[in-house]
Amino acid sequence: MAKRVTQPSSLAQLLEYYNCRIMPHGAIILVPLTLTTLGWAASIAHDGCDYARLKGPAVAMLTGSSDVPFVDLGFTAHRIPEFYPADNAWMVAYSDECRPYEYFNVLEDQAWIAAEWLNFLLVVFGGASMMYMWVAMCLVLRPGYWRCVGLGVAVACLCQLFSFIWFHTEICHTNNTNMRDFENGVQAEESEHGQSSCSLFFGSRCAVASSCLYLMSSLVILLREYPPPQPKLIAQDEMEKWRWFSLLEMRRELLDEAPVFQSQGVPLAIWILIGQLGTWLFRGSTTHRQSHKNNTDRH
Repeated sequence: MAKRVTQPSSLAQLLEYYNCRIMPHGAIILVPLTLTTLGWAASIAHDGCDYARLKGPAVAMLTGSSDVPFVDLGFTAHRIPEFYPADNAWMVAYSDECRPYEYFNVLEDQAWIAAEWLNFLLVVFGGASMMYMWVAMCLVLRPGYWRCVGLGVAVACLCQLFSFIWFHTEICHTNNTNMRDFENGVQAEESEHGQSSCSLFFGSRCAVASSCLYLMSSLVILLREYPPPQPKLIAQDEMEKWRWFSLLEMRRELLDEAPVFQSQGVPLAIWILIGQLGTWLFRGSTTHRQSHKNNTDRH
């Protein structure tokens, strides 16, 4: 019994119109895509209060105690360690929630605000470029769009690098131990603890890794030639495509019924020859129709 052949659905026509397929530019796109995805993931890996580790007199200003040796800082919150007598050491319980700053408007200066905005922009540019490259896994990108993606990744890399301006914030260089003097801008006398300092911690180390990944991805895109899409055979019109599907169904039915007729004395080679003949006739008619169309366009 012959099978009914239907024309392609509107979804298939839409996907064909946009040339939708898997990796039309080849496997080379996986390199910047992987680097950008990892860079974006590293830029948001921090939990909000593990960007830097503060040591010095400013620790007492945040904790109210001179016994605490350090505090983990973030853009919007901080985490205070606790003393564990069994280990005789100050350690941070990272399962605890971050503590918001009590005097955030006092601590936040120009360097702090600039770092927050740069961190926001790098997430936007990096995320947009990453999503665009994921779309390029199925759609064809023009050379101009491909360069724009590389520029977006480069901008994300620059924003990530400039966000380290946060380490120039006042709390990382003050020698005050109380919030009132810090707010009034009064510098305390030199103490035995010296000046406060901020060092790289988990969040800022992830930012360093993110910068390197973004840099490598942008170099791959901008310095390498545009990867042209691989050619794809597309039917010229709906009737031609429908005939092609009909021919494939006919050949499939011939091969399925060949063993039955072979048992009745008809060789298998004859059925294969019939299928090849149908293919040749179809290709010949398609070539004739295409040449006739080209001649018509010339006149």
